[in-house]
Amino acid sequence: MPGVDDPDALTAWVDLHLRFGITPHTPAAVTTLKIRFGADAHALAQLARLDAGAP
Repeated sequence: MPGVDDPDALTAWVDLHLRFGITPHTPAAVTTLKIRFGADAHALAQLARLDAGAP
């Protein structure tokens, strides 16, 4: 899995996880991304979609 260093790539990353499933590593990655993109409202909205889709 490539790293997500650009907030524009975050939507695709979230879409892939919602489509193909959340792995055991996803929650830690989401936490890291929230810290990395905490000042970006769009990025946080995308991560919230993933949180909402988590079992």
